[in-house]
Amino acid sequence: MILKRFFYFFFFILFFFIIITYFNRNFFNGLQKINFYENKNYFFKNENLLNNINNSKIFIKTDLFNIVINLLNGNIEKLSLCNYKEKLNSEKILTILNNKKDNIYQAKTEIIQNYKNNIIKKKNIFFFTEKKFFELEKNNFFLFVPMYNISNDGVIFTKTFIFKKNSYDIEIQYKINNFTNKKINFNFYNKLIKNINGSNNKYFFLNNLFSKEYNNLSYSSDNKKFVNLKLNDIHDNNISTSSGWISILQQYFFSSWIPKINEINDIYIKKNYDNYIEIGYIFKNFLINPYSFGVFSSKLFVGPKIYDKIYFLAPNLNLIIDYGFFSFISKPLFKLLNFFYFYTNNWGFSIISITLFIKILLYPITKSQYISMCKIKLLQPKINYIKKKFNNDKQKMSKKLMYLYKKNKINPLGGCLPILIQMPIFLSLYNMLNNSIELRHSPFIFWIKDLSEKDPFYFLPFLMGFTMWYLQKESINNISDNFQKIIMNIIPFIFSFFFIWFPSGLVLYYFISNMITIFQQCWISYFFKKNIN
Repeated sequence: MILKRFFYFFFFILFFFIIITYFNRNFFNGLQKINFYENKNYFFKNENLLNNINNSKIFIKTDLFNIVINLLNGNIEKLSLCNYKEKLNSEKILTILNNKKDNIYQAKTEIIQNYKNNIIKKKNIFFFTEKKFFELEKNNFFLFVPMYNISNDGVIFTKTFIFKKNSYDIEIQYKINNFTNKKINFNFYNKLIKNINGSNNKYFFLNNLFSKEYNNLSYSSDNKKFVNLKLNDIHDNNISTSSGWISILQQYFFSSWIPKINEINDIYIKKNYDNYIEIGYIFKNFLINPYSFGVFSSKLFVGPKIYDKIYFLAPNLNLIIDYGFFSFISKPLFKLLNFFYFYTNNWGFSIISITLFIKILLYPITKSQYISMCKIKLLQPKINYIKKKFNNDKQKMSKKLMYLYKKNKINPLGGCLPILIQMPIFLSLYNMLNNSIELRHSPFIFWIKDLSEKDPFYFLPFLMGFTMWYLQKESINNISDNFQKIIMNIIPFIFSFFFIWFPSGLVLYYFISNMITIFQQCWISYFFKKNIN
């Protein structure tokens, strides 16, 4: 009888083992170091993990990142970019994600478990790791940072950060093993949080006056490829979508959660009373059957706005490099700028090269404009005579002037055409240079140490204003109205004042453009006078 009972008990254990093995044959893939099936109390027997209970933070170093992770919920507490300095000539590397009270900027994941009757409960999970410091070795292309938790109800959480060499996107993978005999249901929240006050700086007013605001929120959904919102204009909102991404943008850097395709249920935006904004997406009803497991993964990008780094990450993500209305001009100009940089190895000389290229391209229009100005200058006595004679009859005066212009083959509107063509190019260059991280902390020559910042001695804006005044001098001489002359004389000084806060790279473009125009006008004037004589 005893032997019979032992025989039944043995087969019952064997049968149970076969069933568990059958349903969970891939249950422990990727966890070679820790066999949870053999010993669920591994965490409490492993000395390294036990020591980390009191060390609630771990540290990660890769070729691009320095990261601090809080083991409570396993979220990044601080992220710095190794290849970028906080300020010019500073030894301190740039920190993007932070947990300071005055400058909160976080990328978080939350797990919420669904129960019956639509009751939900946030899962605060304390993870354990084998060590406190992880580093991507020089000869390795990947770094895996696994963190583990076993709950009292028989659920094992494994959260793994996967870093790739020379890549700013981080894959974050959750593997949830369900040892219970019940189905469990989770909602996953990936979100970005930022306080609005932290986006302000001492140049906040000027940044908003002369350029777009440097801290924006954006997202992509099924219905809209790209939505860009200023932090101060945020209102609570919910968007149902099955695809897309969410981002917080700065001038040269951004962070973005990128889910897998067809995983999003909702994108939400909210602003709380503490002046914090939050944008996130929810993946609902992630169901895990008894004695089974489920894997949920997404990507977090934190890094610079470099087109080649982000184009293939997600559809429409490249639109965060916002070149404005004239993007169809800005994009080829940026490629041209990179082409010249390949040969000059200096962004300042590249700007000079692209300016020279544009001026040569527009030379036929410039020539036509200046020849018209020269002809008008020669005809000025006749023009003044007609204006004086028909002063009381404006309609007849206009007819006589138009006849005079037509007879001498002068287009009176010819001077407007170059301005109309150059204005879109100028705005395109402004947006292109203002969004090009390549110019950040890039020196030119002498006192210009950063082409993305204003001229520290205001020398370039002064030169730009002077050359602008010189170019307008001949046009002013053709104006008879004294008030118009005063306005034309004041305009270069107004431009010089505004350009004080513009990036020195843009002021360099405008100054060189004026210098080339002066040379072209002298050249055209010389041959025009020679042909007349």
